[in-house]
Amino acid sequence: MKLDNPEVMAATFALLAEGIDEAAAIYDAGERLLWWNGQLPAFFPELAPRLRQGLPFVETAETLYDLMNPDGGTPAGRRGFIERAIQRHRHADGPIDYQRPDDGRWLRLTLHDLPQGCRLKIWRDATPLYGKRLAEHRLGDALSQLNLGLMLSDPAHRLQYINSRFFVALFGAHVVDPSPLYAGEPGAFWRTVAPAFVAAPELDLLASLERPSPAPAVLQTRDGRWVRIEEQRSSNGHTTTFIDVTELKQREDEAALVRIDLERSLHQLRRVQAELLKSNEQLTVMAETDPLTGVMNRRKFLDHARHEFARSLRYGREMSLIMVDIDHFKKINDTWGHLAGDTALMRTAERLSSSVRSLDFIGRLGGEEFAVLLPETPKAAAAALAERLRLVIAGISLPEEHGAISLTASFGVSAREAGDKELLNVLARSDRALYSAKRGGRNQVAVS
Repeated sequence: MKLDNPEVMAATFALLAEGIDEAAAIYDAGERLLWWNGQLPAFFPELAPRLRQGLPFVETAETLYDLMNPDGGTPAGRRGFIERAIQRHRHADGPIDYQRPDDGRWLRLTLHDLPQGCRLKIWRDATPLYGKRLAEHRLGDALSQLNLGLMLSDPAHRLQYINSRFFVALFGAHVVDPSPLYAGEPGAFWRTVAPAFVAAPELDLLASLERPSPAPAVLQTRDGRWVRIEEQRSSNGHTTTFIDVTELKQREDEAALVRIDLERSLHQLRRVQAELLKSNEQLTVMAETDPLTGVMNRRKFLDHARHEFARSLRYGREMSLIMVDIDHFKKINDTWGHLAGDTALMRTAERLSSSVRSLDFIGRLGGEEFAVLLPETPKAAAAALAERLRLVIAGISLPEEHGAISLTASFGVSAREAGDKELLNVLARSDRALYSAKRGGRNQVAVS
């Protein structure tokens, strides 16, 4: 009898399969369920409610993925698992041994080509074949329920045991045929699961047979998970643990992004603070400096002078003050213009600044009037300095279109005296001396 008709073929296998212990099913060329025997629902109770003529294999693969991933898995993991399941359904011959993730049973699957593009699939309960291996390691079904992967291999890197629940959840979508895992070949595990990982130097080290125990590695799977792998070596072989650290890695990545944002914000804050500090310094200079001449303005000069007066009074130190007034300044403005007047003020301030000590300070009190405060200086020394300043200013010549402008200035000198209670006393005497110099003909020094 020729089995060239799918319906005849299905009926024939239905007769032959009665009473056997294996589960069997036939899929047509379109990968639709054509026939199954009574053992199939017992082997796969999750499929029992969905079994029907014409059930597409892709739906079966989706159901198995959901069983392996009660948390829903990932879109990439689902897509990869289904693609590999279909690939195995179409081309593998078997036998393929794998362990169910729910009850720990080991199944051996064989696939056979039939006429008209059909495929016969037969499942046998292979748990007894693996029972001895489990008993040797006293792990049993309990290890299949761990939320971490545990792998035991001998000193030659031949796989002895792996808890399948974690293995299926982690690698099932990427391994078409897991049977080489127990073929007894050294390093077969890493060759089999390598497609599950993104290529990395740590993966190459783990797969190498001639190596010391590598440091713990965190590797990324192709469906976006992160797995921490640690190997411990002993005289009996190797114990390798696999822990899914995807959530921890995501939190670390998020924390790293927060740190980057924080560092960027702190950098920006430091830059803003530096700019503010610079601006404040500039504002302070502007608030304390005469913008035309660059010497202290009236307010800042008087603040310094009061502080110096108080120090001089407290410690009994000498202090002198020189008042300076440019002669005929109004005439300069009226005759040659305010630009010439500004130039006269700037040149006068420059000569004063270059002619005094670093501990002395100069201020513009207003208009054409300047003041020089001289700490630690007696009146006679201040008068001598005023005379030198008079000569220095008298040497200023400002070129103009119709001839040069020659500057002169009048000076009033005073010093702190025993009866002075405030700076105003010293200022008043310097001011009187200045007007005395002006009344006496200008371009001279008067002392009070």
